[in-house]
Amino acid sequence: MSISEPLTQRPSILLVDDREENLLALEAILEPLGYHLVSVSSGAQALKELLLGDFACILLDVQMPEIDGFELASLIKQRKRSEHIPIIFVTALSKEDAHVYRGYSAGAVDYIFKPIDAGILRSKVSVFVELWAKNQQLRQQADLLHEQELAELERASEARYRQLADAMPQIVWTSGVAGGATYFNRRWFEYTGLSPDESGPNAWHLVVHPDDLPNAVARREQTLRTGEPYEVEYRFRALDGRYRWHLGRAVPMRDELGRIEFWIGTATDIHDRKVIEDQRTFIVAAGDALARSLDYRETLTRVAELAVGDVADW
Repeated sequence: MSISEPLTQRPSILLVDDREENLLALEAILEPLGYHLVSVSSGAQALKELLLGDFACILLDVQMPEIDGFELASLIKQRKRSEHIPIIFVTALSKEDAHVYRGYSAGAVDYIFKPIDAGILRSKVSVFVELWAKNQQLRQQADLLHEQELAELERASEARYRQLADAMPQIVWTSGVAGGATYFNRRWFEYTGLSPDESGPNAWHLVVHPDDLPNAVARREQTLRTGEPYEVEYRFRALDGRYRWHLGRAVPMRDELGRIEFWIGTATDIHDRKVIEDQRTFIVAAGDALARSLDYRETLTRVAELAVGDVADW
């Protein structure tokens, strides 16, 4: 965005005068400029409008009941939101130095004396509107530059995280809020042999053992509903067709409001540990079976039944 680009927001001018006829006169003079004119008849109304909107400048009558122009100007300058808005005093009072000095001390940047010269008033207001427009464009340009810098930092940070994930021995993945995978690290492709084109949102369904898939899917759907961390054991099919046990974990990544932005997960090979655990379980169960009966036929039958599933898995 360049400074020369037009603003889409129409500049607003705040007119403050307790007399309706004076407000109508100011509106008639400024109407040809095409600005958005907001007219109020008291200091309290002016302060309210300044909280609601952004103004290029303020035309302020000096003589008003309750809060006069000097007091109102001081209040406007005390507020951070409105302290930089230029104030033009409109007055029929004396042009003496002391009176003018009080106005400038209160925060005025210029004076318009009655009777008002329409050409001079339009010229003064136009100057302040032009300054406001350039400041708005500079602010928008700065915001755009800031967004670009943040985007670049985010891209650099994401690249670093992916390099780190690719260096890890575990399978690492990310998914969207609905659970569909959005990223797999290098280990995934090395282990599964799947190509990037084959690794879609539900690619892990292709490599989880059919006997383990229903439980893994059910557990994943539950955590997507509750936002709880995900943990489940399942067998993953490797490139050579063999299945190895893995521990799958996933945690939600949340924004500052606590809303889930995405999930990040890992699959860690626990096959050797799992086999040892299963062997120990089998030995304990077999020992128990051997101790229960003196009939060797019954005992051998029981041990054989225990071994069918476990030994086959080993």
